Order: sequence, then C-alpha cells, then structure tokens
Amino acid sequence: MILDGLDGWCTNPWLPTQMLAVVHGTLDAWVRSPVLNHLSRFDGWSVMMGSSSRFDMHGNDFGWGRPMAVRSGYANKFDGNVTSYLGREGGGSVDLEICDL
Repeated sequence: MILDGLDGWCTNPWLPTQMLAVVHGTLDAWVRSPVLNHLSRFDGWSVMMGSSSRFDMHGNDFGWGRPMAVRSGYANKFDGNVTSYLGREGGGSVDLEICDL
C-alpha cells in the first residue's frame, strides 16, 4: 500500500525504487522515440512556466564581477514570451525579460 506524504516514503522502502524504475522507463522510451512539442500546438492565451527559481543567476562570477543583467539568449523567442528571474537587487525583486515581436 502506498501512503501519502512523508510517512509513505519512510514506511515503504520499495517506493523510491519503483519510482526510479518508472522515471528510467519514461526517459528510455523518450530516447528511443523523442517527442518535441511545437509552440503552434499551444493556445495563444495559455501560460507556460518552467525553469527553477532556486538557481542564483546573479551569483555567478567568472572573474569579471557580478552580472549586470541576465538574458535567456536568442532561442525560444516568440511574441508575448516573458521570462522572470530573481532580481539582482535581492530582497524579493524580480527581473523580467519581455519579448514583443
């Protein structure tokens, strides 16, 4: 029996193994037959979210000092695309990269 929450993880030692097997199976199937979603398949009014707010983009220092801004590059640009990052100033600030084609 699979229990919900932390108790389930603690009392069912086989659960992480089973989940790992499912994840590996899914990834192996994708490698054999990859599926890529095209943006045209999504509704123009939909909201998509991704990435991780836990990665400190402004904390990287490659010897040139702290970054002045963070940009996502030229890929995946489409009208209405808004990318948000934790703000450079900290304290809950947010930096936005807005694409208006």
